[in-house]
Amino acid sequence: MDAIAALRVWAYETTFPNVRDDAGDLRVFRIEPLPAADWIIATMQAGHMSYLPGMLGDDARIALMDALEYGDITLAELEDANRDALEQISGWRWWSAAKLIATLCNSWQTMGGLLTLSGVNPREESLGAVLAALYARAWIDGDKKSRAKLAQDVATPPASMLTEEAWDEEAATAAVLAFMQEGGTGIPG
Repeated sequence: MDAIAALRVWAYETTFPNVRDDAGDLRVFRIEPLPAADWIIATMQAGHMSYLPGMLGDDARIALMDALEYGDITLAELEDANRDALEQISGWRWWSAAKLIATLCNSWQTMGGLLTLSGVNPREESLGAVLAALYARAWIDGDKKSRAKLAQDVATPPASMLTEEAWDEEAATAAVLAFMQEGGTGIPG
């Protein structure tokens, strides 16, 4: 874990090699600094592919969708950028952050309550701080066996990263474009 990520609510910026602004410079796509609650909601509503374009401002979202539609960005590049965003903002490997977010949301009555009682407020804290508090709470409350399972679960990348999977770029791109055209943003209205 990158402890620095947990110390502040950060912005995220990225570029894509084939996407330029009107001056011919690389177009910078920026997600403004947002607390953990926004990242958690986006993840639970649409998965880690929801940050870019979903958490961008309107102009940047449209520019990114256009770049995807015109082939200036591949879906694989977009997925890499979304994973990088989650890692940079949380300080955890993207799969670890996604697993911890799912754990938090799937056991909100217990874990959300414990975090609240501990003084952790996802509407104010960084995503890294909330995930670290969640991990610590589960560690403190667990026995030796559950601690080992927790550490293993969080550290293990998804099976798709461990084996070669067939990837249909055209079908995946079409699915993302359809989601965006239906008004999907990844964050609440």
